[in-house]
Order: sequence, then C-alpha cells, then structure tokens
Amino acid sequence: MSRKLLLIAVSLVISGGCAGRSGGWGMPWGQGTTEQQKARAVKHDPYPLNDIGPEVVGGRPREFSNPQAEPVRQNPNYFR
Repeated sequence: MSRKLLLIAVSLVISGGCAGRSGGWGMPWGQGTTEQQKARAVKHDPYPLNDIGPEVVGGRPREFSNPQAEPVRQNPNYFR
C-alpha cells in the first residue's frame, strides 16, 4: 500500500513540475494567427525602450521600430 502511494506521489510531482497555473505547458490551443501574435507582442513589448535608457541600435525588429507611447503603456485597460 505504501509503495503504491509513494509511486502515485512521485508521479504527481514529476508530471506537474513544469506546468504553469494557466494554460499548462505552453499554449495548448497553438500560437494563434499572425495578427494575434503581433497583438501579444505589442501588449508585452520585450524590446528595449529608448526613453528609459540609451538607444540600442538594431535592438528592435523593423516591424516594432515605433514603440507605444508612455501614457499608452501606463494605462492598464488599454489592451483589454
């Protein structure tokens, strides 16, 4: 009995180790269309901003060369 319980406990720990709380492993429904991916990239802009530090030449792809203005970035309801 205890061996079976130990096996169940270990398998639960191993299987749930890397899963996030929302969505599990990655995005189970896929990455979405190109437009959806661009919208997520605009919402969560991972590229360096020129107004908070020195400009990084070539640090942004040309599609994202114009980042959102600071008031737009600060508004939490803008992208909802």
